[in-house]
Amino acid sequence: MLDQLSPAPGDTLELDGVRLLGLPAGLVAGHDGRAVLWARRPIDPSDLDGLADAGLDGAVLDLGDREPRALAHDVALLRRVGALAPDADLIAVGLTHDHAPSRLVERLALWGVRVVAPGTGVGVGHPAPPRLPRRTLVLGPASSGKSAYAEDLLAAAPEVSYLATSPAADGRDAEWAERIRRHQVRRPAWWTTIESTEPTEPLEPAHTEVARLLATPGPPVLLDSLGGWVGTALTRCGAWEDRPGWSQLWQQEVEGMVQAWRACRRPVVAVGEETGWGVVPGTASGRVFRDALGTLTRRLAEQSERTLVVVAGRAIDLDRAPEPDRSMEALS
Repeated sequence: MLDQLSPAPGDTLELDGVRLLGLPAGLVAGHDGRAVLWARRPIDPSDLDGLADAGLDGAVLDLGDREPRALAHDVALLRRVGALAPDADLIAVGLTHDHAPSRLVERLALWGVRVVAPGTGVGVGHPAPPRLPRRTLVLGPASSGKSAYAEDLLAAAPEVSYLATSPAADGRDAEWAERIRRHQVRRPAWWTTIESTEPTEPLEPAHTEVARLLATPGPPVLLDSLGGWVGTALTRCGAWEDRPGWSQLWQQEVEGMVQAWRACRRPVVAVGEETGWGVVPGTASGRVFRDALGTLTRRLAEQSERTLVVVAGRAIDLDRAPEPDRSMEALS
């Protein structure tokens, strides 16, 4: 069975006409010259030197008792050093009953990884998985799992720039510091974290940190979150003290962000809070923030290839949602 094979370094086995040559990381060499990495354990940095620029046709990755995102990080490490060809066939084995099958298959597909039944031969040369859309908006209420889902979308990327827009922990709020720590420990070591330093004084929208980052070529960007950016932008505009003309300045901020989002030169995933599903805030500042954030996310959704809503950790693709049945309306 496929998930029971584990050639030791130096051993050779035959599987469906494919010669398996065991290495420290495990290499499957086909009779037609194709090669597939057989990773019997998590990818270690010591594996990468021997795999640099290998351009392998596929990889068999053992999930075992690991959290699925750990497998995505294996893929990211292999891609970083050029170990995988662009159309490499990625296969997950070692699944257990602890993994929810439908959810697992869905998550693995995000990273271009497929699941095969025991006893299935290793096929290589499958088409590359669909590329991440240029602009993806991930929305959801508090503690819905939206940030984790957004991270999942980029978990297998070789490089990611993570833009943290929320205020940094200053030691005065232990609960906030713990929230930030949980976000930090989820990020792979090879992601670049950019702590937002947006000024609170007025400036041209095109000169904001987000606008500059989106206008610059580079690896995918994860912007978490829009609410943090809105709070700082409203401060610049003088919204909290109801400064005369703040609403016009806010509209300029929105237009600047929308223009930067529309013209971005790299894939970007933005996380946005949905604050309008509950009761109307009891303070004027709460209502200002809710309306401002809702306006921004609506405008960005209009310019996004993909908009997702995350509830209970599950994503609903609004761009694929079925249209309502209007047949009965037409008859009335």
